[in-house]
Amino acid sequence: VSGFTITGKDAALFQCSGTPFSIPAGGAATFAVTCTPAALGSHTAALVFANNSDDIPFTLNLTAVSYIRTASSGPFTGGNTITITNGAPFGTITNVLVGGVVAQIVNSGSNWVTIILPAVGSWGPKNIVVQTGAGDITLPGAYIVNPSGQTGSEPLPGCWLSDEGLTNGAVYAVAVNPTNGHMFAGGLFDGFCAEWDGAKWTTLAGAGVQLEGPVNALAFNPANGHLIAGGSFYDYSISNACYCAEWDGSQWNALAGLNSDVLALAIDPVSGALIAGGDFGGHCAQWDPVAGQWNTLGTLQVRVKALAINPTNGTLFASGYYPGAIYWDDTAFCAQWDSVAQTWKTLGDLEGSSNYGYILALAIDPQTGALVAGGSIWGSAYCAQWDEAAQQWNPMGNLDANSVGGSISALTFDPKTGRLVAGGYDNDNGVGYCAAWNGATWNNMGSFNSTVYALTENPATGNLVAGGDFNGNFAEWKVPTWTTFDGLNNSDNALITDPVTGHIFAGGWFDGYCAEWDGSQWNVLGNLDGGVDALAIDPATGHLIAGGNFSGYCAEWNGTAWTTLGALDSDVYALTFNPTNGNLIAGGYFSGYCAEWNGSQWNVLAGLNNEVDALTVNPTNGNVVAGGWFDGYCAEWNGTAWTTLGALD
Repeated sequence: VSGFTITGKDAALFQCSGTPFSIPAGGAATFAVTCTPAALGSHTAALVFANNSDDIPFTLNLTAVSYIRTASSGPFTGGNTITITNGAPFGTITNVLVGGVVAQIVNSGSNWVTIILPAVGSWGPKNIVVQTGAGDITLPGAYIVNPSGQTGSEPLPGCWLSDEGLTNGAVYAVAVNPTNGHMFAGGLFDGFCAEWDGAKWTTLAGAGVQLEGPVNALAFNPANGHLIAGGSFYDYSISNACYCAEWDGSQWNALAGLNSDVLALAIDPVSGALIAGGDFGGHCAQWDPVAGQWNTLGTLQVRVKALAINPTNGTLFASGYYPGAIYWDDTAFCAQWDSVAQTWKTLGDLEGSSNYGYILALAIDPQTGALVAGGSIWGSAYCAQWDEAAQQWNPMGNLDANSVGGSISALTFDPKTGRLVAGGYDNDNGVGYCAAWNGATWNNMGSFNSTVYALTENPATGNLVAGGDFNGNFAEWKVPTWTTFDGLNNSDNALITDPVTGHIFAGGWFDGYCAEWDGSQWNVLGNLDGGVDALAIDPATGHLIAGGNFSGYCAEWNGTAWTTLGALDSDVYALTFNPTNGNLIAGGYFSGYCAEWNGSQWNVLAGLNNEVDALTVNPTNGNVVAGGWFDGYCAEWNGTAWTTLGALD
């Protein structure tokens, strides 16, 4: 295989990674094709391989159907309503399952369905399966069930966005190239090590050493621009090419001499020396590039799981555990290397005299130079800072109740906030596997659905990135910010998003009264002659409905012109759709205050004695709920009459 190209109508939306260099006769190769759609629809392209077989070129036709949903997450108890719109027809829908539990179908069309979410009994990402007469359509991880409750503190504002493309496994280690901003992931996934260039993942493989096992640790050497990988791999075609290798940009070269797994790597920022820790003899060693060999640093009888080097003075720290006869007899360990005496100095008792547990992560505070250690002691997540003057560990809060779960597996400092961030695993208490320390308590950071093994900084954005075995395997932490959509010169009273195009509609008292944002500019819709106070989109037709102070008070936009709906006699302040029959409901200051449009006329929902300012639908029973200035202020319509909800004053 000498190369490949992606052609066709939607070629720009498709990416390919891990393509083979050759395929033997009768053999097979696995690689990844991903589609990143810009909008709802069915997308096609062709992947064309250039090769030297008898049948050239080889063409693989690609089709990807994208979908959207009105909400991507919701409460643990269910009960909320979402609409799913597909880029191609569903067919005849018979059932919708969320996390394996049947949802209530409220309404549906050829390519959309509105459902009431069930209680699925567990939190995290759930598949939505649309069952049809022609078969099942699965939307993987399309809906996230929020935890049933958070204890201790509120989550930090922000979200994890997945850089998808790593498949069939987990990310154990991450590293960055500070020169070009590229990031690297290593682990137990297809290809074992890959590079992210800002748009896609590319497996690192060449003519040299072949990584034939999981990568546990990564380090980037800024002196020569090479990536170092350590792990449980071994290229059986090369004698003694064990456990550690260097990527020179085109192939892996063995750093031979270690006799068992590498679990940690570090580059000394002062001397540039490469340090490895793990299960091999001596458990910690330094690479001599001139002699091409590893030199053991002292003699440790522990399994080294983490390394850290103080960037100011080059002091090396190692942590892990003394293996017990059974795993709960493991004893936590942390030590400092004395480069003059060539010995290791144990750093105090981590938690009492027994120290049962392990230290899996180390970090150096960039502000103070203090060492921070994380792991598990006596079955609970543990984090502490080393006090050099007092020669003792000072624990940092209660992680088990508030954040990461049973153990810390990764530590780093957020470059933007300076906060310590911990990733964890063994989580069975409904929290999110990642948390930040504010100096007094831990705050949850998002909601991963499984272990975070590695944390670092994206040099291109300054944001945190995480690797693990959660959905997507690799994600970036982004805090939401506001972006102004310039062009409107007065108030916006209503906003709604088109679920098909993703365009935003605004209504208000600006010039033109109603406009559509196409991603770069506002375009006025038609010629309304007064303010717009309410907007809705008909789920059956996709048409925009506006209500307000203009002539006719309620109108439908068909894409080119407005059509007045009936003959209301005053302002419309609220709009929604009845999920039972698909009819439009309007509320306002017109006669009767609330009415239902059946396609040809308005029918008053009688019983309210003053204006309606807000409308919604009760997700548990599909009834319309109104709020306004009428007696009781909030009421529910059961199909025949209004019932006041509670006693608002």
